[in-house]
Amino acid sequence: MTDTPTQLFIGGAWVDASDGATMPVDDPATGEVLCHVADAGPKDAKLAEEAAVQAQEAWARTAPRARS
Repeated sequence: MTDTPTQLFIGGAWVDASDGATMPVDDPATGEVLCHVADAGPKDAKLAEEAAVQAQEAWARTAPRARS
């Protein structure tokens, strides 16, 4: 099995939830807990939104030929 990130991807970086919250990921066939992943809260959603706005602004300034 490969290592799978269990953090949030915000602003180009893997980060833990701001309050450290996690939630289990279960195998639906067996009910076995496979891992725990970061559980984003409102603060994390706001950080992700702000990062997306900044990224879009930079993307909009990029010439179309340079976008591919």
